[in-house]
Amino acid sequence: MQPTTNSNRIPFDDGRPLTAKDQYRLELLEIERLSPLEERRLADMACAGNEEAGELLVESCLMQVRSCAWKYAQKNPDIDELDLVQVGNEAMVRNLPVALGSRNACAVLLMAARYAIIRYCYEDKLIRVPQSSYLRGNRAPMVVSLDAVEVGK
Repeated sequence: MQPTTNSNRIPFDDGRPLTAKDQYRLELLEIERLSPLEERRLADMACAGNEEAGELLVESCLMQVRSCAWKYAQKNPDIDELDLVQVGNEAMVRNLPVALGSRNACAVLLMAARYAIIRYCYEDKLIRVPQSSYLRGNRAPMVVSLDAVEVGK
């Protein structure tokens, strides 16, 4: 009997228990992506003090954070993908107030998550970061934790 799978090839009925990564992926599949209009509406509601709207905004970005974490976890077998997911998710939560003041809150959240993942890998020398990367400074400097820094500097 072939295992029943969904589009991301996670087995449901093959008799083996799901791993933590598989369980997390299943949970992420239930989260709906936001349209730009919905994103802006939620950002406005979160700015007005609605904490649930901010949580929904962060939640809608979780699949992209997992995708970024998977990309860097593939570069070194010693890196646990879920550790990178945690680093990225923490960066999004930390930078939510900064993201709410921007025109594209999800893009700012994802940028913070991506650079937190890169910085984590770079500082622990888990992956080799190319010299042309943003960390070298060829482009506008990117700060992983934006909460203590003014945006645009």
